[in-house]
Amino acid sequence: GGNNTAVGYGALMTVTSGFDNTALGCGTLVGCMGNYNTGCGSNALTSVTSGSGNTSIGYQSNVSSGTLTNATAIGYQASVAASNAIQLGNTSVTAVNTSGTITASGLRLPTTGGTATSLTYYEEYSWVTTLTGGGQTVNITYPIVRVGSVVTITLPGFGTSGALSTVAILASGVIPARFLRSGHAPYQFMMCQSGSTTQIGNLGLYNPGGGTVFVYCYGTVNGSQFPGGYTVGFFPNVISWTLN
Repeated sequence: GGNNTAVGYGALMTVTSGFDNTALGCGTLVGCMGNYNTGCGSNALTSVTSGSGNTSIGYQSNVSSGTLTNATAIGYQASVAASNAIQLGNTSVTAVNTSGTITASGLRLPTTGGTATSLTYYEEYSWVTTLTGGGQTVNITYPIVRVGSVVTITLPGFGTSGALSTVAILASGVIPARFLRSGHAPYQFMMCQSGSTTQIGNLGLYNPGGGTVFVYCYGTVNGSQFPGGYTVGFFPNVISWTLN
């Protein structure tokens, strides 16, 4: 071997043919015969044999197999189980925190029964629309979340000071095509409340397939208008659909 560095009793003790390995700590990389491995911490990467390009930081941080490559284990007794993977902490770790933004090409989440599923798309979006009618203008922001192919929209309530007759949604903030299902029309109830009085009109969400246009079909209450001073809300206030 050559270009190997060992600091600590028994570190890199058996290396004969490996190159460019670094071991810092008692017994670290003790059985290593591979290349480009870095272990920092007492008894780190003790399982590495012919594996290469592995990194571990922490007491007894390790790989599950001596032949893994490009595997990283960080933390006390952290053990990484596959090549080209990173293990943060041991099995007692219950949270991983950061103040920054996480960027990834994909995400795998456990589901009921413990089977992992792939998440290839996640996005949050704020859709801003304008309600007009009866001389009033009400701006409303609708939070939208897309997880994979499932889109969820939250419909908040709003207040009115005067009657909103023939309420319509203006296309001041259209929903991008990546959130829309062509020809899909999930319907919602619009609910007006004032004291013990509840009146209901219908509100339809519809994508005509034009790509960037999302059309609200307006509804009416009391025959022709939403009475002034009422609180207007949606029930239910969260709906979702699967993209086609």
